[in-house]
Amino acid sequence: MAFRKAGFEPISLRSGAVGSNAGSAASAVSVGDIFSGIRESSPRFDDIADTAMQTASAEKRAQIAADAQVEAAEIGAEAQVEAASKSASASKTGSAFGAIGSIAGAAMSLIPGIG
Repeated sequence: MAFRKAGFEPISLRSGAVGSNAGSAASAVSVGDIFSGIRESSPRFDDIADTAMQTASAEKRAQIAADAQVEAAEIGAEAQVEAASKSASASKTGSAFGAIGSIAGAAMSLIPGIG
């Protein structure tokens, strides 16, 4: 009886092909094909991150615009209050001078020879 030397060669790590006869005999799919299939159907994290950045940017722009509108409304309201205050003050001054004029006119009508 003749003895043959056993061969212990490492399995080839080729992508996209079955690496041993055992896999072919069992009708196995290659690891490369399995990985490719999983990778094609996995989430695109770069697209997700890009969308998140765009959304955060739009949110920040909307916040800045809303803050600007609030600030503008506040400035407008303060200006209206100040204008109303000055108008009321001018009205008081005008009324005071009008009252003085009325009193002076009445007094002049009481003085003989003037009124």
